[in-house]
Amino acid sequence: MVGINPTAGTVSVVSFPRDLYINIPGYEVNRINTAMPHGFNVLQDTFSTNFGIRPDYYIMTNFQGFVQAVNTMGGIDVNASQQLSDRCQLPMASGGYCAIGPGVVHMDGDTALWYVRSRYSSSDFDRERRAQEVLKAIFLRMMALDVVDKLPEMFEIYRTNVET
Repeated sequence: MVGINPTAGTVSVVSFPRDLYINIPGYEVNRINTAMPHGFNVLQDTFSTNFGIRPDYYIMTNFQGFVQAVNTMGGIDVNASQQLSDRCQLPMASGGYCAIGPGVVHMDGDTALWYVRSRYSSSDFDRERRAQEVLKAIFLRMMALDVVDKLPEMFEIYRTNVET
């Protein structure tokens, strides 16, 4: 969840483990990631009931849109705080495994998607940290002047792959 406070000029990111069991109003206790398929209003009620916050908006992309957006920007520079070594099917794989970090790593869309979704050698908390690292890298990349030239292509990716 991303919180934007324009008055204070701050942005905060909070992650919730996808396997966190919570009360979904009107349904039953279940994992947090099962609320959204019931609709955004159910997700809003779920967050309000369990955490005392009510999201105003959401943005959701599919994997293809994520990969295309990162590639259109020319990749992103992710500051990987820890090493990740896990199974993968990327060109950089050695024996079916990829390793990244720690440190700043330039990633294309497929690598960034693998990095945030990798789950075999780490925990949900690690996945959340990696997702925040990637979100920060995407934000910083989008602020670069050369990405302005990519806005028409980025809009087309947004139009066909993003739900808000």
